[in-house]
Amino acid sequence: MLKEVLLEIEFLRDENRRLTNELLEVLNE
Repeated sequence: MLKEVLLEIEFLRDENRRLTNELLEVLNE
């Protein structure tokens, strides 16, 4: 159970970082 939650958090962090990078690129254009 805990392992699945940690994997989910890790995935969400990566997804959040990716989205943040995309947003920054758009704002910098």
